[in-house]
Amino acid sequence: MILRRTCLRVQSVRSLQTSSKALAAAAPAKNISPQAQPPSVKPNPSKPNLHDPLYKHPPSAAVVGTPLKGCQILKDQPEISALSDNQYPDWLWQLLDDPAPVEALKAFRKQEKKKREIYIAQLEEIERQKKLELIDLSQLPKEGEKRTEEERLEAKRNAMNQRWVVNRETEYDYPQFEMPPERNRKYHKAIRKEKIKQDNYLRAKGLK
Repeated sequence: MILRRTCLRVQSVRSLQTSSKALAAAAPAKNISPQAQPPSVKPNPSKPNLHDPLYKHPPSAAVVGTPLKGCQILKDQPEISALSDNQYPDWLWQLLDDPAPVEALKAFRKQEKKKREIYIAQLEEIERQKKLELIDLSQLPKEGEKRTEEERLEAKRNAMNQRWVVNRETEYDYPQFEMPPERNRKYHKAIRKEKIKQDNYLRAKGLK
């Protein structure tokens, strides 16, 4: 009776192992999904990509040689004249566009960069664990090999040194958390600068 129960337990364990191996083999490999487009940025066919070498921006309203009054900020200098359209940078034609799509694209790129950094960190952690496993296996004696106490301690010391070399990059690697904008000095500096501009405007108008 006891022998029969033992046989049944062995068969159940073997069936469990084979089923787990079959599930692991049937599981699809996890591939890196291509970068998705940001949901808030919709392609506008009426505005081609400025980085496209075949793109031609609309012609300027100022004819070549037209004096642009108010653009010269230096004293005793002649007025600046309009140049040909190919002498202006491409970003000049986007100054009056809505900045919302640009900000959404920046946020999307920042999020994608963060995901890429997390993915690379995970790959590095997997490689580190593999190196540590190889070090642990190298510490063990080979089949039929007999070691003295001094040789065993020497192998242990070598394994500890190798582990330290592998782990020294992550010894002081602590997770960094993003600081809220209220605790950022640049945030408050921008607010103060905007307040000074408003105060100067009101003083110039005589309202303050």
